[in-house]
Amino acid sequence: MGAKTFLLTTDTARGTTLQGGTLLPFAPGVVFGSASCTDSMNQVCVEGDEKKVVFAPCGYMTPSHPIPGMVLCKISKLHASHLSEIATDNGKKILYIGSSPFETEYQVTVPAQQPTPTGPVPDTTVTYKGTGVFIESASHTTEEV
Repeated sequence: MGAKTFLLTTDTARGTTLQGGTLLPFAPGVVFGSASCTDSMNQVCVEGDEKKVVFAPCGYMTPSHPIPGMVLCKISKLHASHLSEIATDNGKKILYIGSSPFETEYQVTVPAQQPTPTGPVPDTTVTYKGTGVFIESASHTTEEV
């Protein structure tokens, strides 16, 4: 089957796509684990910890609104490759870095603008969907599954 790498407190999450638009470069989100176990002296993440990832606001634009606005990213759904089918901690599944992207939702906080002769027109979309990935920060223990 292959080896899987635990998701740990020192790892990060990054939004990679925005459907219908472009994300401007931004800092990765910080991951915090809450399991009772550790790996490489860092807290292991369990199901539900993905909801607590903290992302900095990031810029975005769309083809029709090329003047950048701002969005906040949150993880909306993990891919099956992120969830252990075997390992649990206090009844919650252990999380892995995963081999596929997770789903994201981007909440518009400052709309991108469309330039017009009479002045900019704001983007009326309030949320966007997209994808993201977890990024391993240091060496981890891997589990054969």
